[in-house]
Amino acid sequence: MLDLFRQRPNVGAVGAMLLYPDGRLQEAGGIIWRDATGWNVGRGDDPMKPAYNYVRQVDYCSGAALMVERTVFARLGGFDERYAPAYYEDTDLCFRLRRIGLKTLFQPAARVVHFEGVSHGQDTAAGIKSCQLVNQTVFHEAWKDELARCHYPNGESVLRARERAMRREVVLVVDHYVPEPDRDAGSNAIMACLRVLTEAGHVVKFWPCNLGYSAGYTEALQAMGIEVFHGPHQAPFETWIRTAGCDLDTVVISRPDAAEQIMPLIRRHSRARVIYYGHDLHFRRMRMQADVTGDAVLRRASALMQDRERAIWRAADLSLYLSEEEAGIARLLQPDARIGAVVPYCFDTFGTGRLPPGNREMIFVGGFGHPPNQDAALWFVAEVLPLVRAAVPDASLSIIGSRPPPLIRAMAGNAVTVLADLPADALDAAYARARVAVVPLRCGAGVKLKVVEALRAGLPLVTTSVGAQGLGALENIVPVEDDPQRFAAAVVALLLDDSEWEHRSDAQAAYARQHFSRAAMAASLLPAVQAADCQTKVLVAG
Repeated sequence: MLDLFRQRPNVGAVGAMLLYPDGRLQEAGGIIWRDATGWNVGRGDDPMKPAYNYVRQVDYCSGAALMVERTVFARLGGFDERYAPAYYEDTDLCFRLRRIGLKTLFQPAARVVHFEGVSHGQDTAAGIKSCQLVNQTVFHEAWKDELARCHYPNGESVLRARERAMRREVVLVVDHYVPEPDRDAGSNAIMACLRVLTEAGHVVKFWPCNLGYSAGYTEALQAMGIEVFHGPHQAPFETWIRTAGCDLDTVVISRPDAAEQIMPLIRRHSRARVIYYGHDLHFRRMRMQADVTGDAVLRRASALMQDRERAIWRAADLSLYLSEEEAGIARLLQPDARIGAVVPYCFDTFGTGRLPPGNREMIFVGGFGHPPNQDAALWFVAEVLPLVRAAVPDASLSIIGSRPPPLIRAMAGNAVTVLADLPADALDAAYARARVAVVPLRCGAGVKLKVVEALRAGLPLVTTSVGAQGLGALENIVPVEDDPQRFAAAVVALLLDDSEWEHRSDAQAAYARQHFSRAAMAASLLPAVQAADCQTKVLVAG
Protein backbone atom coordinates (compact mmCIF):
# COMPACT_ATOMS: atom_id res chain seq x y z
CA MET A 1 0.00 0.00 0.00
CA LEU A 2 2.82 2.34 0.89
CA ASP A 3 4.45 1.72 -2.50
CA LEU A 4 1.52 3.36 -4.31
CA PHE A 5 2.09 6.60 -2.39
CA ARG A 6 5.73 6.50 -3.50
CA GLN A 7 5.08 5.48 -7.09
CA ARG A 8 2.07 7.57 -8.09
CA PRO A 9 1.19 11.25 -7.93
CA ASN A 10 -1.84 12.69 -6.15
CA VAL A 11 -2.68 9.66 -4.02
CA GLY A 12 -4.78 10.42 -0.97
CA ALA A 13 -5.75 6.96 0.26
CA VAL A 14 -4.97 3.33 -0.51
CA GLY A 15 -7.25 0.49 0.50
CA ALA A 16 -6.57 -3.23 0.76
CA MET A 17 -8.55 -6.22 -0.50
CA LEU A 18 -10.81 -7.50 2.26
CA LEU A 19 -11.46 -11.22 2.64
CA TYR A 20 -13.90 -13.23 4.69
CA PRO A 21 -12.34 -15.78 7.07
CA ASP A 22 -13.39 -18.57 4.69
CA GLY A 23 -11.33 -16.98 1.87
CA ARG A 24 -14.19 -15.47 -0.13
CA LEU A 25 -13.85 -11.90 -1.34
CA GLN A 26 -15.51 -9.29 0.84
CA GLU A 27 -14.43 -6.10 -0.91
CA ALA A 28 -12.22 -5.11 -3.85
CA GLY A 29 -12.84 -1.39 -3.51
CA GLY A 30 -16.25 0.23 -3.40
CA ILE A 31 -18.78 1.97 -5.64
CA ILE A 32 -21.04 4.76 -4.42
CA TRP A 33 -24.17 5.22 -6.52
CA ARG A 34 -26.06 8.44 -7.16
CA ASP A 35 -28.49 7.69 -4.31
CA ALA A 36 -25.53 7.24 -1.90
CA THR A 37 -26.00 3.50 -1.62
CA GLY A 38 -22.81 1.47 -1.92
CA TRP A 39 -21.49 -1.73 -3.44
CA ASN A 40 -18.56 -3.77 -2.24
CA VAL A 41 -17.02 -4.83 -5.57
CA GLY A 42 -16.81 -8.62 -5.90
CA ARG A 43 -18.56 -9.41 -2.63
CA GLY A 44 -18.72 -13.19 -2.10
CA ASP A 45 -16.73 -14.01 -5.23
CA ASP A 46 -13.35 -15.69 -5.83
CA PRO A 47 -10.63 -13.17 -4.89
CA MET A 48 -8.23 -14.68 -7.43
CA LYS A 49 -10.27 -13.64 -10.45
CA PRO A 50 -8.42 -11.18 -12.71
CA ALA A 51 -11.26 -8.65 -12.34
CA TYR A 52 -10.19 -8.02 -8.74
CA ASN A 53 -6.42 -8.11 -9.09
CA TYR A 54 -5.29 -4.84 -10.61
CA VAL A 55 -4.69 -1.44 -9.05
CA ARG A 56 -7.50 0.96 -9.82
CA GLN A 57 -9.05 4.22 -8.76
CA VAL A 58 -12.24 3.76 -6.73
CA ASP A 59 -14.95 5.83 -5.06
CA TYR A 60 -13.85 4.60 -1.65
CA CYS A 61 -12.24 1.73 0.25
CA SER A 62 -13.40 0.50 3.63
CA GLY A 63 -11.81 1.99 6.71
CA ALA A 64 -11.13 -1.58 7.88
CA ALA A 65 -7.82 -1.34 5.95
CA LEU A 66 -7.28 2.18 4.61
CA MET A 67 -3.97 4.04 4.52
CA VAL A 68 -3.87 7.86 4.51
CA GLU A 69 -0.89 10.16 5.05
CA ARG A 70 -1.00 11.40 8.62
CA THR A 71 -0.46 15.06 7.69
CA VAL A 72 -3.24 14.99 5.09
CA PHE A 73 -5.61 13.26 7.50
CA ALA A 74 -4.90 15.94 10.09
CA ARG A 75 -5.33 18.76 7.57
CA LEU A 76 -8.80 17.44 6.74
CA GLY A 77 -9.68 17.25 10.44
CA GLY A 78 -9.84 13.46 10.50
CA PHE A 79 -13.17 11.71 10.19
CA ASP A 80 -16.24 13.94 10.14
CA GLU A 81 -17.99 13.76 13.52
CA ARG A 82 -21.38 13.86 11.78
CA TYR A 83 -20.95 10.15 11.09
CA ALA A 84 -20.25 9.12 14.70
CA PRO A 85 -20.28 6.50 15.99
CA ALA A 86 -19.80 4.66 12.65
CA TYR A 87 -20.61 4.18 8.94
CA TYR A 88 -19.87 6.41 5.94
CA GLU A 89 -17.02 8.19 7.74
CA ASP A 90 -14.49 6.38 5.49
CA THR A 91 -16.53 7.11 2.36
CA ASP A 92 -16.81 10.79 3.27
CA LEU A 93 -13.06 10.93 3.88
CA CYS A 94 -12.37 9.57 0.38
CA PHE A 95 -14.74 12.15 -1.11
CA ARG A 96 -13.01 14.97 0.78
CA LEU A 97 -9.63 13.73 -0.40
CA ARG A 98 -10.90 13.79 -3.97
CA ARG A 99 -12.16 17.36 -3.49
CA ILE A 100 -8.57 18.50 -2.83
CA GLY A 101 -7.25 16.58 -5.86
CA LEU A 102 -6.24 13.29 -4.22
CA LYS A 103 -7.33 9.86 -5.46
CA THR A 104 -8.32 6.73 -3.59
CA LEU A 105 -6.68 3.57 -4.98
CA PHE A 106 -7.47 -0.10 -4.44
CA GLN A 107 -4.35 -2.25 -3.94
CA PRO A 108 -5.11 -5.98 -4.41
CA ALA A 109 -1.60 -7.02 -3.38
CA ALA A 110 -2.52 -6.04 0.19
CA ARG A 111 -4.99 -8.57 1.65
CA VAL A 112 -6.69 -8.40 5.01
CA VAL A 113 -9.09 -10.88 6.63
CA HIS A 114 -11.97 -8.82 8.00
CA PHE A 115 -14.53 -10.25 10.41
CA GLU A 116 -17.47 -8.31 9.08
CA GLY A 117 -20.19 -7.39 11.58
CA VAL A 118 -18.32 -8.52 14.68
CA SER A 119 -18.18 -4.99 16.12
CA HIS A 120 -21.73 -3.81 15.45
CA GLY A 121 -23.71 -6.74 14.09
CA GLN A 122 -25.38 -6.94 10.69
CA ASP A 123 -28.97 -5.92 11.45
CA THR A 124 -29.48 -2.39 10.08
CA ALA A 125 -32.66 -2.06 12.18
CA ALA A 126 -30.92 -2.35 15.55
CA GLY A 127 -27.98 -1.02 17.52
CA ILE A 128 -25.04 0.86 16.06
CA LYS A 129 -25.61 -0.92 12.72
CA SER A 130 -28.77 1.19 12.32
CA CYS A 131 -26.49 4.21 11.89
CA GLN A 132 -25.64 2.89 8.42
CA LEU A 133 -29.03 3.92 7.02
CA VAL A 134 -29.11 7.16 9.00
CA ASN A 135 -25.63 8.13 7.82
CA GLN A 136 -26.47 7.25 4.23
CA THR A 137 -29.02 10.06 4.36
CA VAL A 138 -26.51 12.41 6.00
CA PHE A 139 -23.91 11.56 3.36
CA HIS A 140 -26.36 12.04 0.49
CA GLU A 141 -27.31 15.48 1.77
CA ALA A 142 -23.66 16.49 2.12
CA TRP A 143 -22.60 15.25 -1.31
CA LYS A 144 -25.79 15.36 -3.40
CA ASP A 145 -24.34 17.70 -6.04
CA GLU A 146 -21.22 15.59 -6.46
CA LEU A 147 -23.27 12.41 -6.60
CA ALA A 148 -25.57 13.83 -9.26
CA ARG A 149 -22.66 15.06 -11.37
CA CYS A 150 -20.14 12.22 -11.13
CA HIS A 151 -21.94 9.02 -10.15
CA TYR A 152 -24.20 6.57 -11.95
CA PRO A 153 -27.70 5.50 -10.96
CA ASN A 154 -27.72 2.34 -8.87
CA GLY A 155 -26.48 -0.68 -10.82
CA GLU A 156 -25.85 1.11 -14.14
CA SER A 157 -22.57 1.08 -16.12
CA VAL A 158 -20.84 -1.11 -13.54
CA LEU A 159 -17.65 -1.37 -15.64
CA ARG A 160 -17.24 2.40 -15.62
CA ALA A 161 -18.55 2.90 -12.09
CA ARG A 162 -16.00 0.61 -10.49
CA GLU A 163 -13.18 2.55 -12.25
CA ARG A 164 -14.57 6.08 -11.66
CA ALA A 165 -14.69 6.37 -15.43
CA MET A 166 -17.74 8.55 -16.09
CA ARG A 167 -15.44 11.14 -17.69
CA ARG A 168 -12.47 8.96 -18.59
CA GLU A 169 -11.72 7.17 -21.84
CA VAL A 170 -11.99 3.38 -21.63
CA VAL A 171 -9.48 1.73 -23.96
CA LEU A 172 -9.23 -1.99 -24.70
CA VAL A 173 -5.87 -3.17 -26.09
CA VAL A 174 -5.75 -6.56 -27.83
CA ASP A 175 -2.59 -8.50 -28.69
CA HIS A 176 -1.72 -12.14 -29.16
CA TYR A 177 -0.24 -12.51 -25.65
CA VAL A 178 0.76 -10.47 -22.62
CA PRO A 179 3.72 -8.28 -23.63
CA GLU A 180 7.17 -9.44 -22.53
CA PRO A 181 9.21 -6.31 -23.26
CA ASP A 182 12.59 -7.82 -22.45
CA ARG A 183 12.01 -10.60 -25.00
CA ASP A 184 10.79 -8.98 -28.23
CA ALA A 185 10.45 -5.57 -29.85
CA GLY A 186 6.71 -5.89 -30.51
CA SER A 187 6.09 -6.36 -26.79
CA ASN A 188 8.22 -3.33 -26.04
CA ALA A 189 6.18 -1.18 -28.43
CA ILE A 190 2.85 -2.34 -26.96
CA MET A 191 4.17 -1.81 -23.42
CA ALA A 192 5.15 1.76 -24.27
CA CYS A 193 1.70 2.31 -25.74
CA LEU A 194 0.06 0.97 -22.57
CA ARG A 195 2.17 3.23 -20.38
CA VAL A 196 1.28 6.35 -22.36
CA LEU A 197 -2.43 5.51 -22.25
CA THR A 198 -2.47 4.86 -18.49
CA GLU A 199 -0.37 7.94 -17.73
CA ALA A 200 -2.88 10.01 -19.71
CA GLY A 201 -5.54 8.91 -17.22
CA HIS A 202 -7.36 6.46 -19.48
CA VAL A 203 -8.89 3.26 -18.12
CA VAL A 204 -6.94 0.56 -19.96
CA LYS A 205 -7.86 -3.10 -20.29
CA PHE A 206 -5.76 -5.78 -21.96
CA TRP A 207 -7.05 -8.86 -23.79
CA PRO A 208 -4.39 -11.44 -24.78
CA CYS A 209 -5.84 -13.62 -27.54
CA ASN A 210 -4.32 -16.72 -25.96
CA LEU A 211 -5.88 -15.80 -22.57
CA GLY A 212 -2.56 -16.86 -21.09
CA TYR A 213 -1.10 -15.86 -17.74
CA SER A 214 2.56 -14.83 -17.95
CA ALA A 215 4.34 -14.87 -14.59
CA GLY A 216 5.76 -11.47 -13.73
CA TYR A 217 4.53 -9.84 -16.93
CA THR A 218 0.82 -10.11 -16.12
CA GLU A 219 1.46 -8.66 -12.66
CA ALA A 220 3.43 -5.78 -14.20
CA LEU A 221 0.36 -4.71 -16.17
CA GLN A 222 -1.92 -5.14 -13.15
CA ALA A 223 0.38 -2.95 -11.06
CA MET A 224 0.08 -0.27 -13.75
CA GLY A 225 -3.70 -0.32 -13.25
CA ILE A 226 -4.56 -2.49 -16.24
CA GLU A 227 -7.13 -5.26 -16.03
CA VAL A 228 -5.69 -8.32 -17.79
CA PHE A 229 -8.16 -10.96 -18.93
CA HIS A 230 -6.76 -14.46 -18.54
CA GLY A 231 -7.31 -17.96 -17.29
CA PRO A 232 -9.39 -21.02 -18.16
CA HIS A 233 -12.54 -19.57 -16.60
CA GLN A 234 -12.44 -16.33 -18.60
CA ALA A 235 -15.51 -15.99 -20.82
CA PRO A 236 -14.88 -15.94 -24.60
CA PHE A 237 -14.32 -12.54 -26.17
CA GLU A 238 -17.73 -12.35 -27.81
CA THR A 239 -19.48 -13.10 -24.52
CA TRP A 240 -17.49 -10.37 -22.78
CA ILE A 241 -17.82 -7.74 -25.51
CA ARG A 242 -21.56 -8.33 -25.75
CA THR A 243 -21.85 -6.95 -22.20
CA ALA A 244 -18.91 -4.55 -22.05
CA GLY A 245 -18.98 -3.16 -25.60
CA CYS A 246 -21.25 -0.26 -24.72
CA ASP A 247 -18.69 1.04 -22.20
CA LEU A 248 -15.67 1.02 -24.53
CA ASP A 249 -14.48 4.20 -26.25
CA THR A 250 -11.51 2.80 -28.19
CA VAL A 251 -10.15 -0.62 -29.09
CA VAL A 252 -6.50 -0.89 -30.14
CA ILE A 253 -5.72 -4.18 -31.90
CA SER A 254 -2.18 -5.35 -32.52
CA ARG A 255 -1.15 -7.73 -35.33
CA PRO A 256 -3.12 -9.11 -38.29
CA ASP A 257 -4.29 -12.40 -36.74
CA ALA A 258 -5.78 -10.59 -33.75
CA ALA A 259 -7.43 -7.97 -35.98
CA GLU A 260 -9.09 -10.58 -38.17
CA GLN A 261 -10.36 -12.47 -35.12
CA ILE A 262 -11.51 -9.56 -32.98
CA MET A 263 -12.55 -6.70 -35.25
CA PRO A 264 -15.81 -8.25 -36.56
CA LEU A 265 -16.93 -8.95 -32.99
CA ILE A 266 -16.26 -5.38 -31.94
CA ARG A 267 -18.29 -4.05 -34.88
CA ARG A 268 -21.12 -6.38 -33.93
CA HIS A 269 -21.31 -5.43 -30.25
CA SER A 270 -19.75 -1.99 -29.77
CA ARG A 271 -19.59 1.50 -31.25
CA ALA A 272 -16.01 1.98 -30.06
CA ARG A 273 -13.48 3.42 -32.47
CA VAL A 274 -11.15 0.69 -33.74
CA ILE A 275 -7.43 1.37 -34.20
CA TYR A 276 -5.15 -1.18 -35.85
CA TYR A 277 -1.63 -0.98 -34.41
CA GLY A 278 0.47 -2.38 -37.20
CA HIS A 279 4.03 -2.63 -35.78
CA ASP A 280 5.39 -3.14 -39.30
CA LEU A 281 4.20 -3.99 -42.79
CA HIS A 282 4.19 -7.76 -42.48
CA PHE A 283 3.95 -8.34 -46.22
CA ARG A 284 6.95 -6.08 -46.85
CA ARG A 285 9.09 -7.90 -44.30
CA MET A 286 8.07 -11.29 -45.72
CA ARG A 287 8.78 -10.15 -49.29
CA MET A 288 12.24 -8.87 -48.38
CA GLN A 289 13.01 -12.13 -46.60
CA ALA A 290 11.87 -14.06 -49.67
CA ASP A 291 14.15 -11.93 -51.86
CA VAL A 292 17.14 -12.65 -49.59
CA THR A 293 16.48 -16.39 -49.25
CA GLY A 294 14.94 -17.09 -52.67
CA ASP A 295 11.95 -18.70 -50.97
CA ALA A 296 9.12 -18.83 -53.53
CA VAL A 297 6.59 -20.10 -50.97
CA LEU A 298 7.32 -17.14 -48.70
CA ARG A 299 6.96 -14.76 -51.65
CA ARG A 300 3.47 -16.11 -52.38
CA ALA A 301 2.61 -15.84 -48.68
CA SER A 302 3.71 -12.20 -48.71
CA ALA A 303 1.22 -11.46 -51.48
CA LEU A 304 -1.58 -13.04 -49.44
CA MET A 305 -0.46 -11.06 -46.40
CA GLN A 306 -0.67 -7.83 -48.41
CA ASP A 307 -4.30 -8.59 -49.22
CA ARG A 308 -5.00 -9.31 -45.55
CA GLU A 309 -3.36 -6.10 -44.38
CA ARG A 310 -5.24 -4.02 -46.93
CA ALA A 311 -8.53 -5.53 -45.71
CA ILE A 312 -7.62 -4.59 -42.13
CA TRP A 313 -6.82 -1.00 -43.16
CA ARG A 314 -10.18 -0.71 -44.87
CA ALA A 315 -12.04 -2.09 -41.86
CA ALA A 316 -10.30 -0.06 -39.14
CA ASP A 317 -11.19 3.52 -38.26
CA LEU A 318 -7.46 4.26 -38.16
CA SER A 319 -4.30 2.22 -38.73
CA LEU A 320 -1.04 3.24 -37.09
CA TYR A 321 2.50 2.34 -38.09
CA LEU A 322 5.73 3.07 -36.31
CA SER A 323 7.23 5.26 -39.01
CA GLU A 324 5.96 7.69 -41.61
CA GLU A 325 7.85 5.67 -44.22
CA GLU A 326 5.65 2.61 -43.70
CA ALA A 327 2.47 4.64 -43.18
CA GLY A 328 3.15 6.28 -46.56
CA ILE A 329 3.56 2.91 -48.29
CA ALA A 330 0.27 1.72 -46.78
CA ARG A 331 -1.56 4.89 -47.87
CA LEU A 332 -0.39 4.40 -51.44
CA LEU A 333 -1.70 0.84 -51.42
CA GLN A 334 -5.04 1.77 -49.81
CA PRO A 335 -5.80 5.47 -50.46
CA ASP A 336 -9.32 5.27 -48.99
CA ALA A 337 -8.06 4.16 -45.55
CA ARG A 338 -6.98 6.39 -42.67
CA ILE A 339 -3.36 5.50 -41.91
CA GLY A 340 -0.92 7.42 -39.73
CA ALA A 341 2.38 7.12 -37.89
CA VAL A 342 3.25 7.21 -34.20
CA VAL A 343 6.44 7.16 -32.17
CA PRO A 344 7.01 3.46 -31.40
CA TYR A 345 9.26 3.52 -28.33
CA CYS A 346 10.00 5.91 -25.50
CA PHE A 347 12.64 6.28 -22.81
CA ASP A 348 13.25 8.49 -19.79
CA THR A 349 17.06 8.47 -19.74
CA PHE A 350 19.68 8.77 -22.47
CA GLY A 351 23.38 7.88 -22.48
CA THR A 352 25.05 11.24 -22.93
CA GLY A 353 28.65 12.07 -22.04
CA ARG A 354 29.96 8.53 -22.39
CA LEU A 355 33.65 7.78 -22.67
CA PRO A 356 34.89 5.08 -25.06
CA PRO A 357 35.50 1.79 -23.26
CA GLY A 358 38.86 0.11 -23.58
CA ASN A 359 37.46 -3.20 -24.85
CA ARG A 360 36.74 -4.33 -28.44
CA GLU A 361 33.37 -5.94 -27.81
CA MET A 362 30.61 -5.74 -30.42
CA ILE A 363 27.03 -6.66 -29.54
CA PHE A 364 24.12 -7.79 -31.68
CA VAL A 365 20.74 -7.83 -29.92
CA GLY A 366 17.63 -9.54 -31.27
CA GLY A 367 14.77 -11.87 -30.47
CA PHE A 368 15.38 -15.07 -32.39
CA GLY A 369 11.74 -15.96 -32.77
CA HIS A 370 12.01 -13.38 -35.55
CA PRO A 371 13.66 -14.96 -38.67
CA PRO A 372 15.35 -11.75 -39.93
CA ASN A 373 17.45 -11.69 -36.74
CA GLN A 374 18.70 -15.22 -37.37
CA ASP A 375 19.65 -14.28 -40.92
CA ALA A 376 21.43 -11.15 -39.67
CA ALA A 377 23.54 -13.04 -37.14
CA LEU A 378 24.51 -15.71 -39.67
CA TRP A 379 25.44 -13.13 -42.31
CA PHE A 380 27.51 -11.02 -39.92
CA VAL A 381 29.47 -13.94 -38.49
CA ALA A 382 30.15 -15.41 -41.94
CA GLU A 383 30.76 -12.28 -44.01
CA VAL A 384 31.71 -9.37 -41.75
CA LEU A 385 33.28 -10.66 -38.55
CA PRO A 386 36.33 -12.23 -40.29
CA LEU A 387 37.06 -8.86 -41.94
CA VAL A 388 36.78 -7.04 -38.61
CA ARG A 389 39.06 -9.52 -36.84
CA ALA A 390 41.61 -9.31 -39.61
CA ALA A 391 42.04 -5.64 -38.75
CA VAL A 392 41.36 -5.91 -34.99
CA PRO A 393 42.42 -9.41 -33.81
CA ASP A 394 41.07 -8.98 -30.27
CA ALA A 395 37.59 -7.95 -31.46
CA SER A 396 34.76 -10.09 -30.06
CA LEU A 397 31.04 -10.43 -30.68
CA SER A 398 28.27 -11.01 -28.13
CA ILE A 399 25.01 -12.23 -29.63
CA ILE A 400 22.25 -11.37 -27.15
CA GLY A 401 18.63 -12.37 -27.53
CA SER A 402 15.62 -14.38 -26.51
CA ARG A 403 15.03 -17.96 -27.57
CA PRO A 404 18.18 -18.53 -29.67
CA PRO A 405 17.75 -21.72 -31.73
CA PRO A 406 20.48 -24.38 -31.98
CA LEU A 407 21.80 -22.79 -35.18
CA ILE A 408 22.56 -19.56 -33.29
CA ARG A 409 23.84 -21.27 -30.15
CA ALA A 410 26.26 -23.25 -32.32
CA MET A 411 28.05 -19.98 -33.22
CA ALA A 412 29.51 -19.71 -29.72
CA GLY A 413 33.28 -19.95 -29.66
CA ASN A 414 36.12 -18.34 -31.64
CA ALA A 415 35.43 -14.79 -30.38
CA VAL A 416 31.63 -15.24 -30.39
CA THR A 417 29.54 -15.47 -27.22
CA VAL A 418 25.82 -16.25 -27.22
CA LEU A 419 23.84 -14.84 -24.28
CA ALA A 420 20.24 -16.02 -24.07
CA ASP A 421 17.23 -14.39 -22.43
CA LEU A 422 19.01 -11.65 -20.49
CA PRO A 423 16.86 -9.70 -18.01
CA ALA A 424 16.46 -5.98 -18.64
CA ASP A 425 19.18 -4.89 -16.20
CA ALA A 426 21.72 -7.27 -17.77
CA LEU A 427 20.84 -5.97 -21.24
CA ASP A 428 21.34 -2.39 -20.04
CA ALA A 429 24.71 -3.43 -18.64
CA ALA A 430 25.68 -4.92 -22.02
CA TYR A 431 24.86 -1.66 -23.80
CA ALA A 432 26.89 0.23 -21.19
CA ARG A 433 29.85 -2.15 -21.47
CA ALA A 434 30.20 -2.69 -25.21
CA ARG A 435 32.25 -0.69 -27.69
CA VAL A 436 30.03 -1.03 -30.79
CA ALA A 437 26.51 -2.21 -31.60
CA VAL A 438 25.93 -3.94 -34.93
CA VAL A 439 22.52 -4.37 -36.59
CA PRO A 440 23.29 -6.26 -39.83
CA LEU A 441 19.69 -6.88 -40.96
CA ARG A 442 19.15 -7.85 -44.59
CA CYS A 443 15.35 -8.10 -44.38
CA GLY A 444 12.67 -6.72 -42.13
CA ALA A 445 10.24 -3.86 -41.78
CA GLY A 446 9.40 -1.12 -39.31
CA VAL A 447 11.53 0.77 -36.82
CA LYS A 448 13.97 -1.60 -35.14
CA LEU A 449 14.07 -1.52 -31.34
CA LYS A 450 17.67 -2.72 -31.29
CA VAL A 451 18.67 0.35 -33.32
CA VAL A 452 16.72 2.71 -31.07
CA GLU A 453 18.19 1.11 -27.94
CA ALA A 454 21.73 1.67 -29.20
CA LEU A 455 20.89 5.27 -30.09
CA ARG A 456 19.37 5.86 -26.67
CA ALA A 457 22.37 4.26 -24.90
CA GLY A 458 24.82 6.40 -26.87
CA LEU A 459 26.50 3.20 -28.04
CA PRO A 460 27.98 3.82 -31.51
CA LEU A 461 26.18 1.74 -34.08
CA VAL A 462 26.68 0.34 -37.57
CA THR A 463 23.64 -0.89 -39.44
CA THR A 464 22.25 -1.63 -42.88
CA SER A 465 19.61 0.17 -44.94
CA VAL A 466 17.06 -2.29 -43.54
CA GLY A 467 18.14 -1.48 -39.99
CA ALA A 468 17.74 2.23 -40.73
CA GLN A 469 14.15 1.88 -41.99
CA GLY A 470 11.78 4.51 -40.67
CA LEU A 471 14.48 6.61 -39.01
CA GLY A 472 14.79 9.84 -40.95
CA ALA A 473 18.29 11.23 -41.50
CA LEU A 474 19.86 8.41 -39.49
CA GLU A 475 22.59 8.13 -42.09
CA ASN A 476 23.85 11.55 -40.95
CA ILE A 477 24.91 10.18 -37.56
CA VAL A 478 25.25 6.40 -38.07
CA PRO A 479 27.19 4.44 -40.72
CA VAL A 480 24.58 2.68 -42.90
CA GLU A 481 26.27 0.02 -45.02
CA ASP A 482 24.97 -3.02 -46.92
CA ASP A 483 28.30 -4.19 -48.36
CA PRO A 484 30.23 -6.53 -46.01
CA GLN A 485 33.56 -4.82 -46.56
CA ARG A 486 32.19 -1.31 -46.01
CA PHE A 487 30.23 -2.52 -42.98
CA ALA A 488 33.41 -4.05 -41.51
CA ALA A 489 35.43 -0.89 -42.18
CA ALA A 490 32.86 1.23 -40.32
CA VAL A 491 33.00 -1.13 -37.34
CA VAL A 492 36.80 -1.11 -37.29
CA ALA A 493 36.85 2.69 -37.27
CA LEU A 494 34.63 2.76 -34.17
CA LEU A 495 36.67 0.05 -32.46
CA LEU A 496 39.94 1.96 -32.91
CA ASP A 497 39.17 5.69 -33.12
CA ASP A 498 38.19 7.19 -29.75
CA SER A 499 37.44 10.62 -31.19
CA GLU A 500 35.09 9.17 -33.81
CA TRP A 501 33.48 7.03 -31.11
CA GLU A 502 32.74 10.03 -28.85
CA HIS A 503 31.33 12.07 -31.74
CA ARG A 504 28.98 9.29 -32.80
CA SER A 505 27.93 8.54 -29.21
CA ASP A 506 26.86 12.11 -28.47
CA ALA A 507 25.07 12.50 -31.80
CA GLN A 508 23.13 9.26 -31.35
CA ALA A 509 21.96 10.12 -27.83
CA ALA A 510 20.81 13.55 -28.98
CA TYR A 511 18.86 11.96 -31.86
CA ALA A 512 17.17 9.53 -29.49
CA ARG A 513 16.26 12.26 -27.01
CA GLN A 514 14.63 14.29 -29.77
CA HIS A 515 12.63 11.44 -31.29
CA PHE A 516 12.03 8.87 -28.53
CA SER A 517 11.19 10.66 -25.30
CA ARG A 518 8.03 9.83 -23.37
CA ALA A 519 6.66 13.27 -24.26
CA ALA A 520 7.27 12.68 -27.98
CA MET A 521 5.37 9.40 -27.89
CA ALA A 522 2.44 10.84 -25.96
CA ALA A 523 2.24 13.78 -28.37
CA SER A 524 1.92 11.40 -31.32
CA LEU A 525 -0.25 8.62 -29.84
CA LEU A 526 -2.88 10.44 -27.77
CA PRO A 527 -4.15 12.78 -30.52
CA ALA A 528 -4.31 9.81 -32.90
CA VAL A 529 -6.48 7.86 -30.45
CA GLN A 530 -8.84 10.80 -30.05
CA ALA A 531 -9.02 11.51 -33.79
CA ALA A 532 -10.04 8.00 -34.84
CA ASP A 533 -13.73 8.54 -35.65
CA CYS A 534 -15.78 5.37 -35.47
CA GLN A 535 -17.31 4.12 -38.70
CA THR A 536 -19.18 0.90 -39.43
CA LYS A 537 -16.93 -1.16 -41.70
CA VAL A 538 -16.59 -4.76 -42.73
CA LEU A 539 -13.38 -6.81 -42.79
CA VAL A 540 -13.12 -8.39 -46.25
CA ALA A 541 -9.84 -9.60 -47.75
CA GLY A 542 -9.08 -9.00 -51.42
